[in-house]
Amino acid sequence: YFFTHLFLLKGLINSFRLQKNSGQLLPKVSVIVAGRNESLNIVRCIESLSRINYPEELLEVILVNDNSTDNTFELMKESSKNFPFFKVINSSKNSSGNLKGKANAIDTAISVCTGEIIVATDADCMVSPNWVKETVKYYSDTTGMVCGFTLIKNNGTLFSIMQSIDWIYLLALASSSAGLNMILSCIGNNLSFRKKAYNDIGGYSAIGFSVTEDLALMRKINSYKKYGIKYPVDKEC
Repeated sequence: YFFTHLFLLKGLINSFRLQKNSGQLLPKVSVIVAGRNESLNIVRCIESLSRINYPEELLEVILVNDNSTDNTFELMKESSKNFPFFKVINSSKNSSGNLKGKANAIDTAISVCTGEIIVATDADCMVSPNWVKETVKYYSDTTGMVCGFTLIKNNGTLFSIMQSIDWIYLLALASSSAGLNMILSCIGNNLSFRKKAYNDIGGYSAIGFSVTEDLALMRKINSYKKYGIKYPVDKEC
């Protein structure tokens, strides 16, 4: 167990040392957030997305209502109406019939988005202003996906603190595996990928239904062998 972690530590160090492409032209980015019955969270999420530090002409934020039965759709429209780079849409039925839930909602957004890079988070998350700008700096011509860390906001109890530590440990292992070029995992609430890579592998329609659609997409892109996957350790991301 100890030597396994020494091996993984090498991968984590590699992820720490990933270089950013700071001199490249900024790409067009589509931020996608799918939400179902997220009335308690979506406004806070939209407020954080509205503060993203990225040129507005190169940014679009697509909010997808995934068949909510509460007022999530209305809150999406009301909270984003003053920001022209926001779009609010409803999830549409997949033509092949093999998609549903979050994967179908994200696929709906991708079908209408204009970004070269797609960056996704969840409706119960808050993002930092530099999240998009710093994430896209890890893309090169051969990068298909860049995964990111998230932090759990704990309530100060011992159990929630242990949960937070365990969460970071699991994501650190995922980053370590990417640093060793044998990616094992990713998390959908901080995930970005090249739209061309998504289309090349046939998107979620080619993957079919999965309760871990983010992991299924990562595995599909990784198996394609044309693109690399990075998992930087970067607080700005």
